[in-house]
Amino acid sequence: MRSVTFLFTVSLLFSSSGIFAVAQPTAGELATLEDSVVRTATKALPAFVFIDGGSGVVISSDGSILTNNHVVADIVKNHLKGNNAKDPVKLRVSFVGGRQGLAQVIGRDPDGDIALLKMVEPGPYPHLELGDSDRVRIGQPVIAVGNPFLLGESAFAFFAGLSDFSPSVSLGVVSALHRKSEMYPDAIQTDVAVNPGNSGGPLLTTEGEIIGINGKIQTRFLMEVNSGVGYAVPSNQILRFLDPLKQAGGGVVHHGTIRGLHIRGSDGAKSLGVSVTRVDAGSPGEKAGFLPGDQIVSIEGKAVWNGRRFQGLLATYPAGSRIAVKVDREGAAQDVEAFVDPSDTTKGWLGVRGETALGSVGGVKINVVESGGPAEKAGLQVGDVIVKLDGKVLKEHNDLASASVEWRAGQELKLHILRGDREEQVAIRLDPRPGE
Repeated sequence: MRSVTFLFTVSLLFSSSGIFAVAQPTAGELATLEDSVVRTATKALPAFVFIDGGSGVVISSDGSILTNNHVVADIVKNHLKGNNAKDPVKLRVSFVGGRQGLAQVIGRDPDGDIALLKMVEPGPYPHLELGDSDRVRIGQPVIAVGNPFLLGESAFAFFAGLSDFSPSVSLGVVSALHRKSEMYPDAIQTDVAVNPGNSGGPLLTTEGEIIGINGKIQTRFLMEVNSGVGYAVPSNQILRFLDPLKQAGGGVVHHGTIRGLHIRGSDGAKSLGVSVTRVDAGSPGEKAGFLPGDQIVSIEGKAVWNGRRFQGLLATYPAGSRIAVKVDREGAAQDVEAFVDPSDTTKGWLGVRGETALGSVGGVKINVVESGGPAEKAGLQVGDVIVKLDGKVLKEHNDLASASVEWRAGQELKLHILRGDREEQVAIRLDPRPGE
């Protein structure tokens, strides 16, 4: 007879007078669930990696790995204090069975608690696919794979003795969606048994797709043990950050906001959107087309019901994104394309290197245009001479260097350049410097 451990797939039928029947799952339904869990676990284990103090999962055949930022944060911090701070950060990871290898930190998202690593040794590697977290339903069975309390990989794991490089698999359900808790702005809440050491491991559907990366757990009485409430960063949020993480050069990527937009919205019960109370003159919000009195009802087709939901949704998009916002304007639907700017404290980057131009005109002659930088996007070229910055004459390279100290990501600059015998005006929006 087939052994069944989990008996939670029970449907409750309701009437106006309360519960009147309980439909127990059939043996066939339970057997199907068990087969799905075993099949998914078998598929997932080769893609799992142990990281000192946590977990990770391989998401591509070239050895790209997702984990939580807090799993690798101390490793990065200690590396930056060392004598080889300019070298890439590398750490040792272990696969099921004990095979080890080096992985390099490619990019980090501290505000969203995600880090991207990549195996130094070329693949192919067993991996799992990122699924569509927008399709997740409350009550859906989900599976967590991880290294709770370091039981599977540690020199000596408390309660368990010597490890055997075998992760733990847990089964539970999705308890809630769109939870906001500290650095988790739009988390999937589950009751899966995750504990310290599970951080960075995958949250899977019973078909074996990654729908989230397990991270924070809700604690009680300062006890760092499972309380039945865990949070996972949803896969669609991760997918939006994946390219910026790949391009971060080992540094960090940034979240952001729509600058110049002031909103009012309840943080309580769900309502229809949030109200725009003011739009700062000349701000990116005004340039996007927002008006006072607009009611923001959705971002990229996702419903906005209060201020907390608005801020949570914005935080799932990396700085530099253009997002489609739908507003209700005096009863008529309007589409607004908004730019997600980094926070006001993020330093701005132009993406050029130059020297003082020779001759009577002066200015800064561009010697290098950084690939993918704001200057390249705006069409600046090697040999161009920057003669004015926001109307101020630049006489030498130091003038540009001094101005750059005050630059902030998302800020717009107006440059006057000489290209041959022509003078042109170029508007540029500054980006954060990659890796900072």
